[in-house]
Amino acid sequence: MICFALLLITCCFANLRHGYSMLKYGHKLDRRMITSYDKFSILDCVEDCLRTTRCRSINYNQGAHFCQTNFETNVSSPELYLEKPGWIYSARSDWDKEIAGSCSLSNCSINEKCIPTPFGEFSCILSDCGVPSDDGFSLKKVKEWDAIGITRGIHVICMEEFEQRGSELFICRSDGSWKTDLNCTFKACPVGYTNVWSNSTRACLQFVATPTNYTNARHECSADDGDLVKIDTPVMRRTFIRFVGDNVANSEIDDIWIQGIKDDNSVWRFHDGTNMPGFLGQYMEESRSFGENNLRYKISTNKLVDRKPNYDYSFVCEYRFI
Repeated sequence: MICFALLLITCCFANLRHGYSMLKYGHKLDRRMITSYDKFSILDCVEDCLRTTRCRSINYNQGAHFCQTNFETNVSSPELYLEKPGWIYSARSDWDKEIAGSCSLSNCSINEKCIPTPFGEFSCILSDCGVPSDDGFSLKKVKEWDAIGITRGIHVICMEEFEQRGSELFICRSDGSWKTDLNCTFKACPVGYTNVWSNSTRACLQFVATPTNYTNARHECSADDGDLVKIDTPVMRRTFIRFVGDNVANSEIDDIWIQGIKDDNSVWRFHDGTNMPGFLGQYMEESRSFGENNLRYKISTNKLVDRKPNYDYSFVCEYRFI
């Protein structure tokens, strides 16, 4: 804990009014902790955050005089900003950096913390091991008291499209490196499928040339835990069209079943019940005839066309990891 007298002198030259006015009572940011401290005042907590390069916000428990510094904010991670009686949340940006004294001019690295020294000087020490961010890592199962600070630990898992081997627990060594044996490797697509990317979404597509009706096509796709291809973004549409071009070239096939059902209110939906996105409207060609409630892709016109489900067409299955 910093010396109270030194902090008092420093704060005389800093504007505290704005910071206090922006305190968020009854809230905290969950599971994005750098480190924590016992027997701190709220100004101690703020000052430590201002001296820690990676710190972006704090949580403070007034009753326990307990401080947590965070590497994210309620803006960057709104889903982790929770109502918590007894806690106070505050963003680093709400405070005058002069509270940090000589460290207000710090050039410490992102994983370092500034330590004030006599005569207005400062030094830098390691503060944390950084946020684990290798390919395939996910912070979805970080626990409440996990932290990335020196000697602390955090639970990391592999994303859904990756195979996971090794322990989920990462320990931050004193040299600023993580001790871990977690290994995340891409899951293979089901046999017969081709790996594709649509923005950050990884999927596997399979073209089935044998014609069948819509219901049977959907059933065949489900045998691999998949479904008919879901064109839900502009990037996925382009990915699908390229895939069709690569797999159906020089054939007589012109119609392909894709995912889409029109409900009783004439609203097009995917199989999970979500509405098909509006951008697809410009590519739709509807006859509006009775019973034309399923969707096919017509290669020759590059359009999505409605059709009764009893017609036999080729189809594209999709296995999506996330």
